[in-house]
Amino acid sequence: MQAQWEKMTAIFNARGGFNLLELNNGATAEEIAQLEQHTGLELPQAFRNFLSVHNGQEPGNGRGFFFGIRLLPVKDIIRQWDTWVALENDGLNEDLATDFQATHDAIPISEPPMMRNITYNT
Repeated sequence: MQAQWEKMTAIFNARGGFNLLELNNGATAEEIAQLEQHTGLELPQAFRNFLSVHNGQEPGNGRGFFFGIRLLPVKDIIRQWDTWVALENDGLNEDLATDFQATHDAIPISEPPMMRNITYNT
């Protein structure tokens, strides 16, 4: 994963934009373990490595990593997960199945623009 981040960093730097993304430092092992415990999912090692290099972006910089969509840090992945679970528990998922979908094998890794998240399937 480190090699992929270095390659992406080089591409962004060559185009003069990596600094603008304002990516956070990597998540700690404790933060990643908290995410796994909270969601009840065992994250693939590749995704753990991904989070350990950059723990998302803080809100407000206006430059999202995924096509302008902010990459969530662990604390916000947990918050978004809880929103999914609450919607499902309230029965809203049945009524809005095309717009909201809580799955138990995927976690949100981006802000939800227009009611959609980019997810990482475990």
